Amino acid sequence: MSPYPALALLLALTLAGCAGPGLPPVSHRDNPVGWPAKGLSSLGRAAAGTGVPVLRETGRVVYALGDVVESPALLVEAVVTLHPARLADAGSKLLMGAGETVTAVTKLPTLVFASHNVNLGAEAPLVNQALAYLDDRSKANGNAPVFPAGTRVRAEGSGLVWIIPGEGEVLQVAEESLPFDFFCWAARQSYSAQERSYGFVVPRAAAWTSPAPWLAVAAMHEFYHQHVEMHHWLHGWAPVYWLGYYGAFPFQGYENHWAEAASKGGAYRVDEALRNWRPPSK
Repeated sequence: MSPYPALALLLALTLAGCAGPGLPPVSHRDNPVGWPAKGLSSLGRAAAGTGVPVLRETGRVVYALGDVVESPALLVEAVVTLHPARLADAGSKLLMGAGETVTAVTKLPTLVFASHNVNLGAEAPLVNQALAYLDDRSKANGNAPVFPAGTRVRAEGSGLVWIIPGEGEVLQVAEESLPFDFFCWAARQSYSAQERSYGFVVPRAAAWTSPAPWLAVAAMHEFYHQHVEMHHWLHGWAPVYWLGYYGAFPFQGYENHWAEAASKGGAYRVDEALRNWRPPSK
């Protein structure tokens, strides 16, 4: 049997998946083809949010595989319902799931440096206050919102779950990273955090023991990298993101980097929008 029809279908799904950003909806709960994917996603998310080394990294792989397995279920629905949007969803799920799986698998060798999670969930009240401020500021100025209007977070374990209207829920976690701590020491730079596809890493967790406004802004900055740049722009292909990031770094540095402050779409968009934000005094 010729492989070309299958390759043509894969190409069509991939191109359809590039049609728009965001988190494609999952298959219908009554679609049995999607049940294994829902099981993998639920199990993977629970494990990824535990904060237990090895278990959390394995959970990320399982969660990503859930997106891959979800694609055939959405394809079945596209055929049965003759709904073209479902075809785009199937392609996007396949593309994002594959990228997330590659990203999660390439992270596994760093398990030898595994360390504990930061209690990012403690920042939830301040992050929600900052998100409400962004909503008000966007309405007053008539500017495009940094995050979709009505976006809020809740604490889940040691992480944050971002509830994004029209897209769904996204888990963000933070970890102490020994390699990142060494990088900061070797570069003689005091970076507070660095983005990852699952959240971000910090050199020392001790700085994140008590909620503070600057920590909430840092978490939001890193989530912009995670969700907008890695997921929206690159559909979960974080290795491509890092090739582009470090390829440009020698020429642009940090302040003028395309992913940071060099463009209106960079993560410094968060910092600029929150420049005058102050949480209400108690």
